Amino acid sequence: MKNKIHWLLRISAYPSLRKPATDLAFHLWMGNRSIYWSRWVYGIQRRTVYLVPPGREDLSWMFGHFHNPEISEMFGFQAMGAAKMLLRYRMGMLVLAIIKMVATRKRIGFLVMYPPVPGNNYWEFGYALPDPADRNAFHALNTHDAVGHYMFEHLNVPLCGSRSREDNHAANAVIRRLGYEPVDSREEDGHKYEFFAMDQAGWRRRREKLTRGEQRENTGHPLFYTLPAPYEPVI
Repeated sequence: MKNKIHWLLRISAYPSLRKPATDLAFHLWMGNRSIYWSRWVYGIQRRTVYLVPPGREDLSWMFGHFHNPEISEMFGFQAMGAAKMLLRYRMGMLVLAIIKMVATRKRIGFLVMYPPVPGNNYWEFGYALPDPADRNAFHALNTHDAVGHYMFEHLNVPLCGSRSREDNHAANAVIRRLGYEPVDSREEDGHKYEFFAMDQAGWRRRREKLTRGEQRENTGHPLFYTLPAPYEPVI
């Protein structure tokens, strides 16, 4: 018996119908269940950024960015990114959060953790800061650390990882600085990706390094703040 192809993927194979079909599916499916489906259930703050559960408008904004080839290809989805992301999200398996800037409360990006699949035995992390003005090493590092805190300490997963396209030098530098170890490299749809992973022991080393940094700078702040709804950051 042949595997059935979901109607959204069938329609999205036609470029002119891709966005209307995804918009329709989003309207039919999302309702008020976004926080339940995202599996990110409270806020986590790390220095310059805080990560919060997505609302309906956040999700519409995020899925819209997957019609942008730059973002869709970096996540490994190519032209069908919006439809594939929406279907995966609807399955309720993704850990998904919105990235906001502490100083302004501005929404600057989103992150997604994908569950392990054959060939990848770890939760895979991907994130995007769509506006180049919001991209800097501090936001990237703090986002990664907030995700590590949530995944390793709150959800207690054994292994997390990330992919980076070979030509994305900034992302490669960030992931290596965090202490993620290279585990694989392979070509997908004409692009070469590097894959990195970190286990619980690696996260403990990273956390100890962060603790030493806070002690050295004598900030008087904890490494992370856990923010209950309505997710107001600590200034």
